[in-house]
Amino acid sequence: MGDGGSPSLGRKWSAAWGHAAYRLACSRSQAQAGRPRYVDTGIAFPGTAWSHPRHPPHVKGALYRWVRDLHLYLGLFVSPFLLVFAVTVFFFVHSWVPKLGPDGVSTRSVSGVVLPENLSQLGGRPLVDALKPVLAGLKADGEVGFIRHAVKEERWIIPVSIPGRAITVTLDAGRHEATVETREVGFADALMTLHKSPGQHAPLLRMNSATMRVWRWCADATAYLTLFISVSGLYLWYVLRTERRIGLILLFAGAASFFGLAYVIAG
Repeated sequence: MGDGGSPSLGRKWSAAWGHAAYRLACSRSQAQAGRPRYVDTGIAFPGTAWSHPRHPPHVKGALYRWVRDLHLYLGLFVSPFLLVFAVTVFFFVHSWVPKLGPDGVSTRSVSGVVLPENLSQLGGRPLVDALKPVLAGLKADGEVGFIRHAVKEERWIIPVSIPGRAITVTLDAGRHEATVETREVGFADALMTLHKSPGQHAPLLRMNSATMRVWRWCADATAYLTLFISVSGLYLWYVLRTERRIGLILLFAGAASFFGLAYVIAG
């Protein structure tokens, strides 16, 4: 017996199993009478009317089940992408990039490079598109950051980024030569490149490689799915009546922290 006349653990378990047997008997009688059979999806524990079922007894309907399943499975799908953005934030904020791969620089020269005509008359994306075949022939095909033209030297300097690798291509139009400098930057820097690539830096020029265009779609999908998970999480919290009080406290605490920080920064 517990203190203060409270029922013992054995009596609690006995009551729980008695409740389960009663539900099973009701289910059998309903089945024999031709009525829909009740299926209990949870396990009853002492002191609780229900515990850990597929959904609370008061929540019914297809909407709840659809939102619950989508919240779970889409959350699992988008979690690796969220980890990429979450982990790289620490690298940007603390100016610390761990070397998670080989680190080295190599330089090679290529002669007999044929450049397209009228390059000096092009600019922006048309210039990048005109130089793409040349870069592919030099095995330096990637995301072109910008193109600098040294008019007097007749040189084109093109930084090309590939996740984990930074390449600088220098084209000498007068000598028909190219110098390709490749620097291995490691896995952490590759994640940082993915983090900042979908930004609005030179929007008319960026996203000029197939890899980054695919990553842009993934980044967009991450944003949309994160929005859905946030909204569906609020809905799932709302329908769980027993969790509303603690949910309101946490929701208020999060909102107060956000707006308080925004006020301090803006002020």
